[in-house]
Amino acid sequence: MDNILSFVVPIKDENENAKVLLSKLKEAVFYEHSVVLVYDEENSAIKNLKEEVNCSNVIFLKNKYDKGFSNAIKTGIENIKTKYFIVTMADNSDDVKLSNDMVKMAEDESFDVIVPSRYIKGGKYIGGNLLKKTISNLAGFSLFFLKKIPVIDVTNNFKLFRTEKVKELKIESDMSFDIGMELTVKICINHGKIKEIPTCWTDRVVGKSKFSLAKHVIPYLKWYYLALRLG
Repeated sequence: MDNILSFVVPIKDENENAKVLLSKLKEAVFYEHSVVLVYDEENSAIKNLKEEVNCSNVIFLKNKYDKGFSNAIKTGIENIKTKYFIVTMADNSDDVKLSNDMVKMAEDESFDVIVPSRYIKGGKYIGGNLLKKTISNLAGFSLFFLKKIPVIDVTNNFKLFRTEKVKELKIESDMSFDIGMELTVKICINHGKIKEIPTCWTDRVVGKSKFSLAKHVIPYLKWYYLALRLG
């Protein structure tokens, strides 16, 4: 396998944020890593970003499926060859400095998924949509206390995954943002080893979120129901 870690990052109208993220990763992550930027359309913004970013470890991939967050992540996963990958957003809301700790934990204790959590002791959720936060929080807490999933922030997409575990799965998520929950639930079904650690999530300061409660909450219910059937 090449290196040990890849970052999979969907981008859409995120040129400035993406450049900030790449700078953060270069500064904060001491493991050899690649960054896979997955985009929907080969437009002028993407062409400009390709010209501005001249890094050997940055890979641009066009989404091979229909447009959408989960399809972009799926495209990225299919093209990585590292032992682990981390999904993160281009909006710089995730604390990517945790990446080093996540890889070390996975290596030392053979975890298949590391879940940075906004809802456990030491975690923070700063800004953002209150209704979205409440729904996410309730979903995670209910599954945790019913002893179905061993983590609370199951809906968070910022996670580390052991690549071979994910490539054993059939990924069904497509247009919505539910892929992180799908992968976590399915790895739990397959008796994967999962660890939750605190993180601080901060709402974006540049650009507008693509998440719509009315459009994107329903796909999560499929994985919530699947998790309820565990045990």
